Amino acid sequence: MNIVKWYKNRSFQFKLVIGYLVLALIPMLCVTWYSYGKTRNVLLTEAYQSAEQEAERIEKNFSTMVEPYETILDVLYVDQMLSGYLFQDYSNDSYEDMFYYIDKKLSEICLMNAGIYKICFYSNNETLPQDNYYFYSMQDLDRRECVLTFDAIGETVFCGTSGDGKAFHMNRLMNFYPQGGMKGVLSLQIENQQIQPLLETINSTDEIYLVDQKGYILAASEPEMAGLPIRTRMPEEDLEQKAQIEFERDGISKIGNIQSGVFGTKILVISDKETVLKDAKDVSRRMMFLILCSAAMVFLCIICYTRWISMRVQKVVYAAKRMGQGEFDYRLENMGEDEIGQIGLAFNQLSDQIQELIRENYEKKIRIQTSELNLLQEQINPHFLYNALAVISALAMREGGKQTMQAVKNLSSFYRISLNKGKQVLSIQEEVELLQSYLKIQQMRFRDSVQVEYEIAREVLTYRTIKLLLQPLVENAIHHARKEEEVLHIAVRIQKEERDVVFQVTDDGCGIEAEKLIKLRSSLRRLEEGYGLRNVANRVRLAYGEDYGVRIESQEGYGTTVSVRIPVNE
Repeated sequence: MNIVKWYKNRSFQFKLVIGYLVLALIPMLCVTWYSYGKTRNVLLTEAYQSAEQEAERIEKNFSTMVEPYETILDVLYVDQMLSGYLFQDYSNDSYEDMFYYIDKKLSEICLMNAGIYKICFYSNNETLPQDNYYFYSMQDLDRRECVLTFDAIGETVFCGTSGDGKAFHMNRLMNFYPQGGMKGVLSLQIENQQIQPLLETINSTDEIYLVDQKGYILAASEPEMAGLPIRTRMPEEDLEQKAQIEFERDGISKIGNIQSGVFGTKILVISDKETVLKDAKDVSRRMMFLILCSAAMVFLCIICYTRWISMRVQKVVYAAKRMGQGEFDYRLENMGEDEIGQIGLAFNQLSDQIQELIRENYEKKIRIQTSELNLLQEQINPHFLYNALAVISALAMREGGKQTMQAVKNLSSFYRISLNKGKQVLSIQEEVELLQSYLKIQQMRFRDSVQVEYEIAREVLTYRTIKLLLQPLVENAIHHARKEEEVLHIAVRIQKEERDVVFQVTDDGCGIEAEKLIKLRSSLRRLEEGYGLRNVANRVRLAYGEDYGVRIESQEGYGTTVSVRIPVNE
């Protein structure tokens, strides 16, 4: 259904109600949308700022926490005696002194730093005893830890948890340039309980992640996430490229902040976007509720107001219908002095004018126009009759009965169609048949000296036209264009052009002199009595209006084209 058409067909009161509602609701909806957008942006900004502040706080606390442990690693790293023991060849030597020194030193450190879970060494020194407490083979070191430690080139790195999940590892490569190819890794293991409290946040819905250089989770607000790749929780590419992040996980929008920490680590604070925007949606819902309540009150007021206006408009509509039914003396009373009252006053004045017009002009013009149309339409019939009777008389004198009978039959067919039971219009197909009956009579007179061709679009045959359009045009060509002892060719074309039908009769006769053509065109533009082309032009203008009529194109010695244009009438 066409909505515009549907709306146009609604009542005036309906249109007023809809118009007022639209005008009232649009500003309200705009304010609601604007408020929601502003609140949303403010909440998102605050969420990003909160995440950033939270990440900075965790990073600062984390740096403070690991600072003493990094100092311990520095002390052990520069301990020449310790390095000597670790890389010494014990194939022929006793290692009691080494055990004593290391146990004493590490015990003191652990005693003074309660957060240390263990201090151990990973070495490729095959002569060094492996007690699985202080000393381990390099092959026992987790591959990821090994890569991180060696890539750091002597710097402290923060690695993942131990196999039992009780501690975090801070590793450092020892003996960076070892003699004999020996290498070792010093690993300081910090109890998990030292780091986990740092990841606690005021907002229990926030997700906190501590991520190492390789993108693995070292610690999280959800401890079970430790050891997993961060890509399982967010797009890994965001980890390197952005400070503020926004992504989707399992169809849920997430936002957050990334803060760089010590030892190449990163701290992530991630929030649920829907939770952040909950307040904005609550505000929007409350405003929408207020809008609906306001709209309901406005609607009731509009109904009452428009009903009062519509009742007055309905009086005007009712009066117009009464006038349309022919009650031209109907009047509107007590309509007031506003715009609707002015319409009522104008209606009464129009009623008076119509009655006066009917009395003085309308009926008179209708009678005159009808009389003129009938007169002009009938003028042409005697004209043809005189010519047809002359042909029949000549045939009777020259050849006798058979052709005379045929001529009388064609004349009868011509008048049967042209009279059309008194109707002034017929189909184009009937108009063509009328022309053909006429031409059969004329060809008995002129034999082969007149040849006619037809080019008629099939679609126009059912259209309606006033009768006797084509016959006068062809008759005019036969009587005025034919040259002595030459065959006259006449082409009859009927085509549809947009919303008009064009009748065209073209001959190859003698044509019209330029001066006579000017006079003929001038006479066709005036409503004057006459036969032939002028009669056709007058009837077309009376039937279809001044925009339609007859057009002549001619060149002396080359022929003439006469066109008649009428509107499509189905």
